[in-house]
Amino acid sequence: MDSAMQKTKYEQEIKRKQIELEKAQINYDKLLEEFIQSQTEFQQIHVKLKSQLKDEQLANKEKLSLKEEELENHFKNELQTMKQLYENIRSKEYNEFILAQNILKSKIHELHQRLLGCSCKSSTILKQVKNSRLSANSQLLPEITMSNKQNFIFDTSSSSSLSSLPVTGTLSEQKFVYNHDYNLLSDQLSSQINENHHFVNENKEKFHLPTLTT
Repeated sequence: MDSAMQKTKYEQEIKRKQIELEKAQINYDKLLEEFIQSQTEFQQIHVKLKSQLKDEQLANKEKLSLKEEELENHFKNELQTMKQLYENIRSKEYNEFILAQNILKSKIHELHQRLLGCSCKSSTILKQVKNSRLSANSQLLPEITMSNKQNFIFDTSSSSSLSSLPVTGTLSEQKFVYNHDYNLLSDQLSSQINENHHFVNENKEKFHLPTLTT
């Protein structure tokens, strides 16, 4: 009877172990299924993240390319603007230079004309001086001849000495008129020359030719 009880107890123990084993198997299968599902989800997540990373890389690359193109266009526009500005400034300075050069040529031409006028006036004054001198000499020659005759008469006759005084006075008066005309013409010539020198110096101080930018 004891052996039957032990046998029954042993069978019950085996049955309990089998039930526990079945439960463990079920748990294992469940855990395995969860692991497989997790692995699948992990792979899906990995593929998804990899795809997202690739998309982000492509998007960033495209953005970078667009940014580089935008910067390149911006630099090109800036360069073109600066080039156009430089050309405008250079053209303006060149036009100002040409204008100043033309003004300078006009001033030089005006000065040349004034110098020619001064030269002509100087020649005229010199001719007037020469003519005055010749005229004075031609007028003085008869007086000198007359004076020599009067001196000769004065030497031969003392009574005729008084008659030479008016002739001598006429000679001195003629010399004074000649010297006065010569000094007046010389003063006019000097005044004209000084005026032209003043004109030249004034234009040198006031007028400056601009320099071109290189």
